[in-house]
Amino acid sequence: MKDYKVYLLDFDGTLIDSEESLINVFLLSYLKVGLTVSKDQVRYLMRIPLSRGYKELNGPEDRFIEFRDEITRLLNSDDTLKLTKLYDDTLDFLSYLSSRNKSIGVVTGNNKKHFLDVLDMFNIPHDTFSIFIGNEESKIHKPNPEPILLALEKINYHGDLKDVCYIGDAEMDMIAASNAGVDGILIDRYNEYNSLTYTKIKSLKEMYK
Repeated sequence: MKDYKVYLLDFDGTLIDSEESLINVFLLSYLKVGLTVSKDQVRYLMRIPLSRGYKELNGPEDRFIEFRDEITRLLNSDDTLKLTKLYDDTLDFLSYLSSRNKSIGVVTGNNKKHFLDVLDMFNIPHDTFSIFIGNEESKIHKPNPEPILLALEKINYHGDLKDVCYIGDAEMDMIAASNAGVDGILIDRYNEYNSLTYTKIKSLKEMYK
């Protein structure tokens, strides 16, 4: 795999296994605004923009902010944190990048409190990452390129965009990477995207082995 100068990473589904916790968060948040969804629906909703999923399910327009705030509240709860796991390749990958003084950033739809709580739970130093861009740092979200470009601006990166990669587990991550002009790498741990032609890996270890 190509050696990049900057590694920007999605969080959920890329560095952390949050499926179990997110299913619970989405089920309860949709229920709060009167919508019942299945676990299979949630697995789809987790991989598209929050507002798009809400609209597709015909969520009441006047309750979207309430829904969004409930998502945030539940994400930051202790119960959600307890259900969060690290993938077995995450720590080795971060250690590899850090040992080579690579610039590492996270660009996610999640929020900073949850991100930092997860780092603390797994004893990952905060300074492992040069930048964090979440749903509070950028008002425009993936697949728009704005969050990725904002991350590069915050770390004062002025080099070739082809020396930057963005690794994520959803098609909207790849669209955001393409729109930003950086290399997109789709981590497809469970062979969910066989029909897609993006550069794909099954493990973060493939980035350096």
